[in-house]
Amino acid sequence: MIRLESVEKRFDDTVVIAPLSLEVKEGEFLTLLGPSGCGKTTLLRIIAGFESPTSGTVLLDGKPITNLPPYKRDMNMVFQQYALFPHMTVEENIRFGLKMKKVPAAEQKRRLEEALEYTNLTEYRRRKPHELSGGQQQRVAVARAIVNKPRVLLLDEPLSALDYQLRRKLQVELKNLQRNLGITFIYVTHDQEEAMTMSDRIAIMNRGVIEQIGTPEEIYLRPRSLFVATFVGENNVFRRGATTVAVRPENIRVMRESEAAGYEVREPVARAAGDDDAQLPRAGMLAAVGAHGGTVAAFHGAGARNGTGRTAVAGAPETGVATAEAPKPASAANAAAPSASGEPALAQVVPLPAAARAFPTGTVQDIVFMGGLRKTFIRVDGGLAPETGANVNARAGESGHPIVISCDTSGSCASLRIGERVTLRWEPEHEVKLTC
Repeated sequence: MIRLESVEKRFDDTVVIAPLSLEVKEGEFLTLLGPSGCGKTTLLRIIAGFESPTSGTVLLDGKPITNLPPYKRDMNMVFQQYALFPHMTVEENIRFGLKMKKVPAAEQKRRLEEALEYTNLTEYRRRKPHELSGGQQQRVAVARAIVNKPRVLLLDEPLSALDYQLRRKLQVELKNLQRNLGITFIYVTHDQEEAMTMSDRIAIMNRGVIEQIGTPEEIYLRPRSLFVATFVGENNVFRRGATTVAVRPENIRVMRESEAAGYEVREPVARAAGDDDAQLPRAGMLAAVGAHGGTVAAFHGAGARNGTGRTAVAGAPETGVATAEAPKPASAANAAAPSASGEPALAQVVPLPAAARAFPTGTVQDIVFMGGLRKTFIRVDGGLAPETGANVNARAGESGHPIVISCDTSGSCASLRIGERVTLRWEPEHEVKLTC
C-alpha cells in the first residue's frame, strides 16, 4: 500500500534518516519504535507530506506522492498535542474537515454519529476541549481524523502526555478501533509496551536506520541486533574481555550454592571452534534476579549498542543467554579478527561447559518487594565494575551503573536473604545470534 524507496533526509550536513526502504501493508497497524532523536517522527512527517525527503520516493498504491501536499494525500494525522479548536464543541471539531471538503450535510451527520460512536464520545458532543479530560481530547482528535475516512491514519505519540493507567486503556481502544475500521495505522512511539500491545508489526529505528522490522514476537524472541535485544524488553549484559554476554531474565535459574552441585546441564548441540570452556560472565558485575523461577536481569553495556557492524548473540525471554562482540578496545589487543572474506567475524554462542560445571556465583545484594513482584539483585564474584549502559529500563546500582530490573511473579521458589551465596544457571539452547 505505502512504499518508501531509498528515502533519505538531511538537515544541512546532518543525516537524520539514512537511505531506507519500507513497505506498509494495507490494513495493518505498523509502529515506528525507537529512542528520542532516532528519526521516527521525521519519517512519519515525510509520509504525511509535512517534510520532503532529500532523496527517494514515497508511493501510495504504486503512485508517487512525494511531491503532493498533505491535503491531497488520502491520509490524516493525529498530533501529539491534538490541535483541537478551543472555541468549538466536540462535534464541531469532528465535522470541521467535512465542512472544508463541502461534504453534503446528510453525509456529515451520518459520519459524525459514526465517529462519535466508535470513539465513545456521544455524551460529550456538546462540550468544548477545556471541559474534557486528556483521554477524551485524544479521542476527539482521533474521531476528527477517522471521520474523513482516510486510507491511512498517522499517529505521532498521541498517548505520551497521558497517565499510565489511561494510556493502557486507550492502547486497547485504539487497537480495537483500527481493527474495526480496517484503516492502516502508522504509529510513532518510544514506549516499548505501547508498541508490543498494539502493533501487527514493529519497525525498530536507531540513528535514522531501521534495525529490524517484524511482529512483536519476532522482535522480542529473535532480535537481529544487540540494539534491538537491549532496547526491547529487559536484558542482562555482561562484559568479559573482548565479548559481551547478554542474558534474558526469563530462563535464568538462581540457586543457593548448596543446591547447585546436583544441577545437570545438557551439552549444547554444536560448539564453535576455539570456544573456551572457561568463558563466563566477567566477575564483579551486578545482576538482578526475580524470585519466581529464580530468573535474572542485569545491565546493558553502552559500548555494545553502537552499531559498529560487529556481531552478537543475545537471549530472548524464552531464549536465555547470548554473547556479543564488544567494540574494539583502545589497545586492540583482544579485538576479534575479521573473517577470510574481510567481514567482521561472527561472535559465536558461548555454550555452558557441562564438564566444567563453571557458572557465575555471587551474593544477594538487595531484594525489592513490589506487590506481586519480587526483585533480587546479585553481585557476581570478583569485584570488577560493570560496563556503563544506556538501557531505557535502567536503575542505578551502588557502583552508579544501570541495572535492568526483572519482572517476575514471586512465590514459586524459596525466598533468598541479603548476603546469601547463590549460583546462576541457564540452558545452552536458549540462544539467539545477532548482528550488531
